[in-house]
Amino acid sequence: MRTTTLISAEKIIAEDPGGGETQPLTLDIPKGSITCLVGPAGGGKTLFLKTLAGIIPPKKGRLKIFGQDMRSLPKKSWASLRKKVAYVGADTPLISFYSGWQNVIFPARYHQLDQNEEIEHKAETLIEKIGFRGELSVLPAYLNRVEAFKLTLVRALMLDPSILVLDEPFKHLDSLSREEVGKKILGLVNHLQLTMIVATHDLTFAIKHATTLIYVDQGGNYLFLPGNAVKTTTIPEVRHFLSTLENGWQPDHEKSEK
Repeated sequence: MRTTTLISAEKIIAEDPGGGETQPLTLDIPKGSITCLVGPAGGGKTLFLKTLAGIIPPKKGRLKIFGQDMRSLPKKSWASLRKKVAYVGADTPLISFYSGWQNVIFPARYHQLDQNEEIEHKAETLIEKIGFRGELSVLPAYLNRVEAFKLTLVRALMLDPSILVLDEPFKHLDSLSREEVGKKILGLVNHLQLTMIVATHDLTFAIKHATTLIYVDQGGNYLFLPGNAVKTTTIPEVRHFLSTLENGWQPDHEKSEK
């Protein structure tokens, strides 16, 4: 059975505003997959994430999204495809002067995707599935970070994307909230049949769920298929990164040697 590739990157190099650039990355992201980018801070995870999402163009290399070459795709054509790629960062804000409920339904109403009744029903369904426990009638300032993030995620999903791109979704969460939100995200991904790309420091989540895990730092990029293959890596840079993580997490083969 042939797998549909939604994003294809060939030796892409991402550039940051300061003039630095990443190592080249070649990667195919098939429909229904979960791709996780891990690595030290400042290594280029967010730059790659924004490039793969079509937010910033690659400095070099070829990038195709939904089969369209981003080098030659007209801006109007990309604008119509853009809604199919939902990008949510850990600090992506809600609109401060809209209530939680208004934040969720505004994008779908703005783009006139459905009738009001259908939009509201979709919002209610997604809010229930993400496990929102706050008050929808209050302004974002009165929500804690966990509940605000849940609504930010639902707002992005209201546009019926095919690809969900998350940048450090667990950044502001404690271990308990991290586990709960992770399960809810995966539930929505399965329910909506999404393809997901995540940059995260939560290596446990990445190893357990990644179809493809990519270690990213300034020295290079290393792909592990599936994600748990990183546990037996012999690449020095990756082993060093793993050994510096919380609780001294190390590859299984290193633990067995001690």
